[in-house]
Amino acid sequence: MNLQDAFSSLAIAACASASAQPPPIVLSDASLERAYWACIAVDSKNTAAGLRMDEAAVVGCSAISKELQTRRFGGDFGQLHEWTKARRAAMATKP
Repeated sequence: MNLQDAFSSLAIAACASASAQPPPIVLSDASLERAYWACIAVDSKNTAAGLRMDEAAVVGCSAISKELQTRRFGGDFGQLHEWTKARRAAMATKP
């Protein structure tokens, strides 16, 4: 299993328990960040294939994103967005 598949599995597991209100996120900061990037990877892969994420994944990944935004950026979406863009750019330039 490659790294992206592992992250995808993590995201799917984290996102699998969708309900009207997602359960509280009880991940360490490092695991939360990995789950966030796994959600991004799953979304990108689905988008490239012309697919949409299922509702459970959307609810779970949204909760993960919101929790990361709150913990790391004090709730500031703009900071999360800029951080995400910078990280994507850095990853794209890695050999």
